[in-house]
Amino acid sequence: MKVVVKDAHVEEKHGQYRTGRNVGQSYVIRKQSAWIDTGKAFPVEVTIELDRDQAAFPVGEYAITSKCFYVAKFGELKVDLKHMQPFVARAAGSLPPSKVG
Repeated sequence: MKVVVKDAHVEEKHGQYRTGRNVGQSYVIRKQSAWIDTGKAFPVEVTIELDRDQAAFPVGEYAITSKCFYVAKFGELKVDLKHMQPFVARAAGSLPPSKVG
């Protein structure tokens, strides 16, 4: 599945925790927009939540890899796009490197 980043802009939201064990500590939420090709008529806009020190994804095409999937707290499967990799297209009819030879 292909993800397209059209803009390297990162939106940041800063604040302080008001309740819980982190009360008074500051936080930052960093998000970047991308578009995912689901195979339907039009791509769908998605949000990638970046780590505090993670660089923005440069404009380009990316692939969702197995590192993007994880099982959440209640057993549901989740996708974390911050682990996607640059998309590398294969020539038509070629096999993946592990299948050659």
